[in-house]
Amino acid sequence: MGGRGSSSGLSNGSGISTVERKICHDEVESAYLFDTDGNVIFSKSDNTKNYVTFSEEQVKQFEDNILTHNHPGGSTFSCEDVSLLTYSKMQEIRATTSKGTFSLRADKDSKSYEKGSLAFSEDYSYSIYLRTKHCDGVYEKLLKDYRNFRIDEVEFQKGCDALNSGMAEFRNTWLEENSHKYGYIYRFQGR
Repeated sequence: MGGRGSSSGLSNGSGISTVERKICHDEVESAYLFDTDGNVIFSKSDNTKNYVTFSEEQVKQFEDNILTHNHPGGSTFSCEDVSLLTYSKMQEIRATTSKGTFSLRADKDSKSYEKGSLAFSEDYSYSIYLRTKHCDGVYEKLLKDYRNFRIDEVEFQKGCDALNSGMAEFRNTWLEENSHKYGYIYRFQGR
């Protein structure tokens, strides 16, 4: 098995790369499911900036296939993305942005890989939960300072942007440092 380009960790099938170039700058999220030969199985968009929903019948088609989707905000995988990858037993999930494409692929040769194991998504989600809990406290302080006129709107926005950027970096670093422990290969390929 393994789609074209799977040795590099990023699928390079012409269909996948063509779709990713088409959707990487879109302002709404859309998703395309490909088979390992690079053929589109289906595509979907809910015309929202942050998510695409799938029916149970669609999720059943994910096993051993490749899902690519765009992240208009430019960040790496959400907890929902990683959960979908492990739950559905996908071969690879990809998130394309204006700066490049993130890839999270099952390394079926790894002794750590267990098809269908939810440990990876559960540990990722818990780490994000703990980090979010910390960020919520920082945000509440920023908001209080803004409401009490200790900082202006520009300072408040800078603080919020720094929190969002820090959270995105945390998710990226966690995946870089931990994916291999669960039998997955995490990569980013810039444009």
